[in-house]
Amino acid sequence: MCQGEINQVKRRFQLDLTLSEYLAFIDHKTATLMGTCMRAGARLARLSADQATALGHFGWNLGMAFQIIDDTLDLVGEEEVTGKTLRTDLANGKLTLPLIHLRDQLSAADRPTFFDYLKSPDGNVPRIIAWLKESGAIQAGLRHAANFAGQARAALQHFPDSTPKATLSAIADYIVIRAR
Repeated sequence: MCQGEINQVKRRFQLDLTLSEYLAFIDHKTATLMGTCMRAGARLARLSADQATALGHFGWNLGMAFQIIDDTLDLVGEEEVTGKTLRTDLANGKLTLPLIHLRDQLSAADRPTFFDYLKSPDGNVPRIIAWLKESGAIQAGLRHAANFAGQARAALQHFPDSTPKATLSAIADYIVIRAR
């Protein structure tokens, strides 16, 4: 988990960050932790190895969805709703999925201005947010998160219908719904 954060910090303000690199950061930072916790809980509950693996997959995919949503809300959320200071990733030069998507959608003429704004976001945040919304970058982030949440729900197919299964499925849905 720490290595994922360290790797992301090392790549601050590096505007060539790829989607694959970003996904590797959140894999290490959040997804692996959640997957491991789910797998450990399953083992402590003496579930089968297959069920523990399935819950590990559920947790990993849930972690990926959660971090993408968290990063998206950091850009366009409301502090009263999220309960945290917003735009810290932007201020710290961390390219997250919506910013990567926006960068890749901008015309060659707009990219230098966008890069200047990212290097010095103070005063430029409104334009960055407007670009994010106009470009579909926020929706792209939500689609990625929804895909991971769907994979998390699919991992639950190994369990019979029950209240715990329904609760886990609802958690996966909630993570994505809270960002809309």
